[in-house]
Amino acid sequence: MRLTCLAAVAALMWTIVAARATDITRTFDITASDFTLTSGSGTDTPVDPVDIDFTLTFDPSVSVGPTMTGLTLLSFNLPYAVSYAYSDETLVVALEPSLQPSGVGCALTGSGSFCLFMSDPGGDLPPPDTTQFNQVTPDGNLWQAQNITTTFTVGLAVPEPSTWALTLIGFGGVGWLAFRRRRASAAA
Repeated sequence: MRLTCLAAVAALMWTIVAARATDITRTFDITASDFTLTSGSGTDTPVDPVDIDFTLTFDPSVSVGPTMTGLTLLSFNLPYAVSYAYSDETLVVALEPSLQPSGVGCALTGSGSFCLFMSDPGGDLPPPDTTQFNQVTPDGNLWQAQNITTTFTVGLAVPEPSTWALTLIGFGGVGWLAFRRRRASAAA
């Protein structure tokens, strides 16, 4: 009987340990300002400052190509659609045509686009380092932000459905063992 209870406790502990989710959620608020011209004639001026606020749910152990899955844009003062790519602790947020299909990179070609590079967005503290924010104005000029402020909040981990199933099976097993033990003691 003790062996059965020990096995039930071990199964419950394994279920709890296995319940750790791999997906993480972060909400980022980024302000990029003081843009300087890095390429072009500078006839059109960039939007300054640029404010982008978004929530991202992703698995930091997996590289992701250009996608919008898990990305919720909360506010953005540039008129562009947003997608992201993640690999090797580097996050790139940009227009999808600008993102590189393999690895993490951004090709700012044409006019009216942007790229944001962030290192270690899956870390807890300190805030991740937004290393670069570039934008291309409609006339094709490339501007780079000199001042970037990044704040973030850590969301709760999102358990996968299989995690919930294992947890319920574990609790059901413990309940069944308690029922069986109570029935056996009543018969004696």
